[in-house]
Amino acid sequence: MALTRQLSLGVFVLVGVIMAILIGVVGYETRTVLISQAEQSQDRQVEVLASQLDTAYGTIIDNTERLATTFKGLYPDALVLIGIKQFRSVIMPARRSPTTEKW
Repeated sequence: MALTRQLSLGVFVLVGVIMAILIGVVGYETRTVLISQAEQSQDRQVEVLASQLDTAYGTIIDNTERLATTFKGLYPDALVLIGIKQFRSVIMPARRSPTTEKW
C-alpha cells in the first residue's frame, strides 16, 4: 500500500473515532440537561398542585366551620355530647329554612 493511502486511511479512522466520541459526549450531556429540565418542571407542577390542594382544603375547612356555626345557631340543642364517641340526637323542632322566609 502506498504511504498516502495508509495515511488517509489512518486519518479517516481517527476522524471517525473522534466523531463517535464527540457524538457520544454530546448525546450524554443533552440527556442530562433534558432530565434536569424535566425534573424542574415536575417540581414546579407539584408545587402548584400542593398550593391548589392547600387552598381547596382551607376553603373546605372555612365553609365547614361557617356551616357548623350556622347550624349551631339554628338548632343549639340538636346534638349533645354524652361520651367520647356517643351522640344523643334530639328531635329537631319544625323550622322554616332561612332562605324560604319572606323578607
